[in-house]
Parts: sequence; C-alpha cells; structure tokens
Amino acid sequence: MIESIQVIGFLFLLEQNHYARNLISSLVSLPDAFIDAVANQTLVCLSLLFYKDYYSSMFVGANNNNNNYDQSLIPLIIRVTGGRLSLNVINQNRKSLLDGLTIILNDVCDPAFEDLCARAERYNKEKILALEREKAIENLKKIRRFGEVIEEIVMQEVEENEQPLYARMVLKMCYVSKMEQIVRRRSRNKFTINGKHVWARKYVRKNLTSSASPHISKSLS
Repeated sequence: MIESIQVIGFLFLLEQNHYARNLISSLVSLPDAFIDAVANQTLVCLSLLFYKDYYSSMFVGANNNNNNYDQSLIPLIIRVTGGRLSLNVINQNRKSLLDGLTIILNDVCDPAFEDLCARAERYNKEKILALEREKAIENLKKIRRFGEVIEEIVMQEVEENEQPLYARMVLKMCYVSKMEQIVRRRSRNKFTINGKHVWARKYVRKNLTSSASPHISKSLS
C-alpha cells in the first residue's frame, strides 16, 4: 500500500512541476496494462530518488550515454512527460523533487488514503490462511500470531527440495468454538501472506458420506 501511494504521489509531483500536464486524468482513461507499466517504471524513478548511490551504480560503464538507459528503463515515463523527465534530470534535481514528493505525500496522499490504509490493515489481520494444493507457497514455513484469532500457522513438513501442500491452522482456545464462522468449508478466497497471494479453502475429508453428519477437520489444504 505504501509503495502504491508513493507511486501516485510521484505522478502528482510530475504534474505539479509541469513535467506532464493532466497526467493523472490522462492515465485513468488508459488500459490497466499501460497504467501498471507506468507504475513499474515510476518505481525505478523512486529508487533513484530515495537512494543517493543508485544513479552512480546504475551507470557504471555507461560512457555517459544515458539516453539508452532512459529508453530501456523508463520509456513510458519519457513518453508521458514528452521527454522532459529523464533519470539524469531526476538525479540533478534530486533534493527539490524529494522535498516536493514529501510535501505531497504528507499533505495530499496521506489524508486521501488514510481510510484505505486502515481498511487494508484490518483486512490483513482478519484473513485466515489455507493453502490450495496447486497454489502452495514456496519457502513459507510458519507464521505466528496471524491476526487476533490465530495462534499459529504450521506448514506441512517436507523434504528440502519439496513444496508444502497444506498448512495446519491453530486457533486461540477462546475462538475454537467459532471455527465454522471463521473458516467456511466451501469458501475459496484470495488471501495475502507477506505480500504473496494464495487461493485458500478449508480441508474436508473425502471419505465423508452424504448421509453422515459433516465433520470439519481443523487442517487446511
């Protein structure tokens, strides 16, 4: 969320500093794929803005021909600004741009996105984890204290070269009686874990008969 806000703030900065007129209103009318590409290239600009040594490390051995780097790294930024912004321009005006971005983030973006940030934080705290067999997460072994109701998430133990196929969720004792409300058996939802997305559902034993009363395992797959 913070990274997205910084991207929007930087685009506002370009518009405010006359690098690109009506940039925001123009972008929102374009396809999502184009907007995503602009956002990714904006992250390159932000890296250059935030990290003082980024520019010198980027152009080692470039023989002062920075145009090739501009066209390969930020071609859409060059396009939407009509060539008025380049990596070299960002580097030369780093302090003023950084000061301007800070003001926009504090005075415009933070108040505008305060509600969204709060909702995103609540969403991440309340979501429950389960791993689909076809959507197993590499290197995710154990997550503790995931939200207010979860005691821990324990991944399946596997060999070093294998991926876990399911996870076991342990609720805090006071929430065990609410298992059915917290994790619905047939629901499939998209969850976010440490920035990674997974599709999740609750594990149900396959040998259940239609006449038997459903027993819901507390293991997740």
